Amino acid sequence: MFRKTVLLCAAAALILSGAAALAVYTAAAPEPQAAPATELPEVAPPRKYTLRATDGRVTVYVNGDEIPEIVTGIDASGLREYDRALLERGIEVTGYENLLGLIEDFSN
Repeated sequence: MFRKTVLLCAAAALILSGAAALAVYTAAAPEPQAAPATELPEVAPPRKYTLRATDGRVTVYVNGDEIPEIVTGIDASGLREYDRALLERGIEVTGYENLLGLIEDFSN
């Protein structure tokens, strides 16, 4: 009987010491941290352009400015009447690539 008691006490001590070791390991282990959020660079909104016929040439104005940003070599009088009418009112374009496409259309 004495031997069973000693074995039970030894088993209980092993279990308790294992539980204590597990508690210490768990408390000491660093918690996983979420990766820091990557901030995306701010992207400028696309520029707005207005094409007009000024002094007989196709000109480009940026964001409503009154001074042309670009004066093309395209003679407005050589364009179709419909295109000239649009240029008189102003053709609004968003984005540089769209602007280049429209200038290319007028130059052909």
